Amino acid sequence: MLPGIRGVGKTTLIYQAYYYLLNEKHILPDQIIYLSCDDLNNIVDCNIREIVDIYLNNQFNTQLRLLDKEIFLLIDESQYDKNWSMSGKIIYDRSEKIFMVFTGSSALNLEYNADAARRMLKRVVTPLNYNEHLIEI
Repeated sequence: MLPGIRGVGKTTLIYQAYYYLLNEKHILPDQIIYLSCDDLNNIVDCNIREIVDIYLNNQFNTQLRLLDKEIFLLIDESQYDKNWSMSGKIIYDRSEKIFMVFTGSSALNLEYNADAARRMLKRVVTPLNYNEHLIEI
């Protein structure tokens, strides 16, 4: 889980992870799901768990419990799914084959429940300080 304020680079980190998996680790594109919940929320009410279930059924003709290949789930702006924390918990509990990264606003800190907290590693993404900024230039 990568919470952080707007504009700090969370989406960039997700894209970098996506390209790293494709180009460095040679993971097949159909095994990487990038999902932006803010875009999805403009079309339908975002529900991460349902989207994953539909994807697995359509792409691999399987379900979470029967999944036999590794899937990387990169979810940006997950706070737009009001049940993102429970979705993550259920996906985690039903399959050892899915690796998930959730990003979102700092409000994620307030929205995740105790059951999910035991299953998630949280790394807050903060803006660079002046010295870090100079190193990046």
